[in-house]
This record gives sequence, C-alpha cells and structure tokens, in this order.
Amino acid sequence: MSRKSKPTIALAGTINMPEALYKAKFDAIGDQILNVNSVHVINHDFNDLKNCLINNEALLALVSSKDIVYCIWQTNEIGKFEKVYIGQSNAKGARARIRNHLFKKTGNTKSKLENIKKAVSQKKQIGFTFIEVKPAFFRAAIEEYLIQKYSDSLPWNEVGKNK
Repeated sequence: MSRKSKPTIALAGTINMPEALYKAKFDAIGDQILNVNSVHVINHDFNDLKNCLINNEALLALVSSKDIVYCIWQTNEIGKFEKVYIGQSNAKGARARIRNHLFKKTGNTKSKLENIKKAVSQKKQIGFTFIEVKPAFFRAAIEEYLIQKYSDSLPWNEVGKNK
C-alpha cells in the first residue's frame, strides 16, 4: 500500500543575524584565546603516561566542569608557538576531551593525540589556551566563527573551515 505524502509547511522563516550583534564580542574572545602570551606549555612524556598526567593535573583541573572554547598550539621551526586547532567542549566532558587530545585517547573520539605525538616526536612543544564561555550555548557558535576566521592557519581543524 502506497501512501502519498502531503506537502507541509516546515520552514518557519529565515533569520539573518546582523554581524554587528556578535562580531566584536567573538573577535574579543578570539583575541583572548589566541594570545600567545597566555599559552600553557604542556609537559609530555609518552613513555611515562602516569607521570605525564600527574604533571599536567593542574591544567586538567582548570578545565574540569567548565564550558570552554580552546586552542592547541605547537612550536614552529624557530620555536615560536603557532595555533593549530580550535575546539570546544561542554562542562560535563571538558576534562576528558582535553585529556583525549593531549595525553591519552579513550573511546571513539576524533582527538588530536596522533598529531600531538607526531609534533612531540619532532621535538616541538605543545601549548594550550582556553576560555570559559557563559552562557554555554555560545560555545559552538564561537568555535565555528573562529575556525572560519582563522581557517588558513589551523591545519588540524578539518570541520568548519571555509572551502
């Protein structure tokens, strides 16, 4: 028995959010996250993961239970930090998300741990910055805005870049 679908009106309309409502605030947030003077240098020792996690516990405690947008950095050939990845996490998963990116991958996640390990094996330093976002629902919008704005200089970001 074939059922014919009746046309419906599903589109409730279109909203065009003026750039002036968010651009200045999102740019200011980006300026904070992307301030190279705020970079926390990560201490890596993949041969002694337990000690590595202990040495970086203060950072993990800082992000724990916070809604955040963050940036991962690595040093270039002259030792200067450059941004390589922007992401976001909700408060419930922030600690685990950052641990998965920087130290130890658990579960099926798209972490950047392999990129981190490769950079460390090349004697590059890894850095990290973040900002807590309130209200939390702005996290994804801020992340996407910053990824699009800096897409040319975020080699580890795959999603959300301008094509």
